[in-house]
Amino acid sequence: MSSITVTSDDALAQQKLQRLAQIVARPAAALNQSAQALRRLVQDTFRDERDPWGKPWQRHAASTSRARDRSSASGQILLDTGRMYGSIDAIADDNGVTVGVGTEYASYHQFGNPNHRAWGGKVSPLAQRAFLPERAPGVIDIPAPWWYEILFPVEAAIERAAGGA
Repeated sequence: MSSITVTSDDALAQQKLQRLAQIVARPAAALNQSAQALRRLVQDTFRDERDPWGKPWQRHAASTSRARDRSSASGQILLDTGRMYGSIDAIADDNGVTVGVGTEYASYHQFGNPNHRAWGGKVSPLAQRAFLPERAPGVIDIPAPWWYEILFPVEAAIERAAGGA
């Protein structure tokens, strides 16, 4: 009878598996770049004056345009003071990624407000100008092009941990 024995040094495979396990156990580090990508995508909606799905924001009402012409306000939609744009923040933790806009009036712009009263005056509807990928309160709809940018950093971290890049 003849036989052979094949042995393997699996130290390299064990190292790669340990690196992958670290990403799974503590994904916040890998998700941090995803959070920054999501923040940039939301900022892009302001720059492009389009909602996350590509629909252009409604232009300013004539009265708003006239008021802005009399002041030094920017002509760009939703960038009068820059407060809302400047409050865009994204964080990552081991549970996922969160992006938000930290002004008390952000939701009125995100979803519109048909009963809006400017400075207590007559009803002056506020147009919906979505900047977050949220169709209605609690109805998240991430556009397909955004998924690539959000997931790419995580996929790259996994690839690096596995030794492929």
